[in-house]
Amino acid sequence: MTEFEKIELGIYERVYTIGKVRRSNQFSIADREGYYHAEVGEQLGYRYEITKIVDQGAFGQVVRCIDYGDPKRRTIAAKISKNKKFDVDNANVEIRLL
Repeated sequence: MTEFEKIELGIYERVYTIGKVRRSNQFSIADREGYYHAEVGEQLGYRYEITKIVDQGAFGQVVRCIDYGDPKRRTIAAKISKNKKFDVDNANVEIRLL
């Protein structure tokens, strides 16, 4: 595990998976346009592991994941919004509506 991951683990109550992808630095996480660089085998929130990059669009991307917090290990889709103020604001509105 990287030093960043060791520190980050402290904010999670439960850890279900650490994934298979290690980031050498935080600058490799997103590009200038705010798109997250998701990788197959990467964990999200130490609960989900990305198994496929499904699609990318104007507001972000969708990934298929295994939910390790679910005893049945179901497959879920996760939407990862771009990290720009406009897109984050839109994502927050979308969360309230769903």
